[in-house]
Amino acid sequence: MKLVPNRDIKSLTNNVQGIINGIPIPFIGVDGTNACDNIYNADGSKAGCPLKKDEQYVYKNGFPILSIYPRIPVTVYYALKEGNDRVMCFEVPAKITK
Repeated sequence: MKLVPNRDIKSLTNNVQGIINGIPIPFIGVDGTNACDNIYNADGSKAGCPLKKDEQYVYKNGFPILSIYPRIPVTVYYALKEGNDRVMCFEVPAKITK
């Protein structure tokens, strides 16, 4: 996912939750982890943090779906945060099948 910060960013944290019946449930092992390890420059080289204002970066991440997760439709909320400030976020409908 492309990311162009509108200010300098010192650090980023993953905020990832499954929303089931309106209740946010953190994705274990992903929510609250360091997002800087998954930031790359536009040319594909590792960038990490800090991020510079108006520079283009790419965020890449994947994570396992644990067997404890229910096999039901869910809305996935994904955000990158610096402290309590959201730098970017999105929601996507999903269904865990296996």
